[in-house]
Amino acid sequence: MKSGQSTDNRNDDGRDAKSRSQSLDRGLRILETLGATDGTIGVRDLARELDLSKSIVQRLLNTLSERDFVEQEPVTRKYRIGPHAFEIGSSFMRGGSLAEVSLPEMEPMVREYKLNSYLGILREHEALYLATLQSSGPIAIQVSPGDRIPLHTTALGKALLLDMSDAEIKAVLNGSDLIRRTPKTKLSVAALVTEIRKARKQGYTLSEGENIIGIYSIGAPVRDSNGRIVAAISGALPQAMVLRGKLDQLGAVVAATAERISQRLGASRRKLASRGHAMSSA
Repeated sequence: MKSGQSTDNRNDDGRDAKSRSQSLDRGLRILETLGATDGTIGVRDLARELDLSKSIVQRLLNTLSERDFVEQEPVTRKYRIGPHAFEIGSSFMRGGSLAEVSLPEMEPMVREYKLNSYLGILREHEALYLATLQSSGPIAIQVSPGDRIPLHTTALGKALLLDMSDAEIKAVLNGSDLIRRTPKTKLSVAALVTEIRKARKQGYTLSEGENIIGIYSIGAPVRDSNGRIVAAISGALPQAMVLRGKLDQLGAVVAATAERISQRLGASRRKLASRGHAMSSA
């Protein structure tokens, strides 16, 4: 063993090097970095970003390029995400049975109630959109499958938190960046916990201009056959179209839609009813 060589078979991130492929890990880090980049990035900058040598980065890019996971811009010679990575990502964004089951149930929200409608799941400290449906109403909210949104500013994000204990909600929200999106954005974790307690009783969550000025949204959780929250849906409309009585009506519509999706995923009416009773008693 050379002098100064570590006997600890761990990488810088603390994981056991024997338990994973270093080349695969580096390749995935390249894809993550390219995916977070608007436009293209050169080998030198990519190597600096990942703290790797240019030769290693170039070798990995060559392999990824051969499989169309990345592609090189012919003039600048810089790299961007390739079509095969998009195809694989799109297959996930379709959400398999979740989106297939959810979208037909969400369409009446769009058609009859003019709600821009969304389906999303929890990913770490954010919500990830799986599907979006644009209504014929007066607003167009530019979001796409794959976009991530804050939990604390959106009705969909709050709905994903409904089954968590106060301590779990605080841990999730404290682990995220509670940015202010509008003057109405709540930045107090304690206030958000109180709001979610209320939402459990009414069966749906609200965002009243907290994510986009002048836009109200209503969210509700989607459950699997075990009664666990696996996703959430939401519907958005302009504040000008909202009367308090109508908001309550739309909340019932969104909650009923989420319940139908849950039933199609295998959740029984009895389990949903018992879960609703437990939530309202919390």
